[in-house]
Amino acid sequence: METLRFDFAEPKYDDPHETHFPVLDLIATFSFKSATSISFTLIRHLSEVHKTLGPRTWTREIGEIVVHHPCEGHIKTYLHIRFPAEYHIVDKMQGLIRTVFEALGIPADETFKADFVTDPERKTFMMNDIDRDGMGPISTYCQIG
Repeated sequence: METLRFDFAEPKYDDPHETHFPVLDLIATFSFKSATSISFTLIRHLSEVHKTLGPRTWTREIGEIVVHHPCEGHIKTYLHIRFPAEYHIVDKMQGLIRTVFEALGIPADETFKADFVTDPERKTFMMNDIDRDGMGPISTYCQIG
């Protein structure tokens, strides 16, 4: 996992350095990291035209991504993603995983398990548990709740 570019103690949303990257219609902003983990806050830029103040733009935190890589055992990457239910669509979840892997230099064919959580009662997960050598059970998708 390549995390050197995410190495700022106090990331800022308008920082010209690469402390963030676009994912879906959101921005993943670097929060913290360890030797084998990294965390991002998911933010959404919102805009409106106020009657007296004119155009305004602000950001709103709507979730987080935590990535653990490499992990011991057959599954090498574990992702925990917390975001609104509107993103719990297979294409969007797959797109998020591809974007995160690309941003972190994780091979696209790496084994992974990704948990997508909206609240304690809604959890979705995706998994690629077949490694580069074709070893492992059939890949699965399952929704709980």
